[in-house]
Amino acid sequence: MRTLHRLVAAGALAAPLLIAGAGLASADAAYGQQTAVAGPNGAWTHTVVAFADDDGNTFFHEHAAAAGPDGAGSFSTTSWTSDGDNGDGDGDWHDGSSAGYHNEEAFAGDGGAFYQETFSFADSD
Repeated sequence: MRTLHRLVAAGALAAPLLIAGAGLASADAAYGQQTAVAGPNGAWTHTVVAFADDDGNTFFHEHAAAAGPDGAGSFSTTSWTSDGDNGDGDGDWHDGSSAGYHNEEAFAGDGGAFYQETFSFADSD
């Protein structure tokens, strides 16, 4: 069962890392940090990715997952701002500036389970 929890924790982290890694390649300023720990009583991962460009676009993502003998859980927070331009310079597509936030937590163990989600979005159009 511990191996399954470890695999779930590692798998939950893989997709956000791939998505965030693609964005880091083109960012004007970027930060990334990742930690992974595994031992006889479970596993834990934590990742932070952030970037900003000179057009005012920003992105932040933090994710953590843990699994051990008493259960498993994860949380993630993502926020962004966008200038609404597709970046090709011809001005043919502009939906206006926008900003968003998303937070999610999930935990499960012998005593039960918990899930919560919070999100918001604003658009200038």
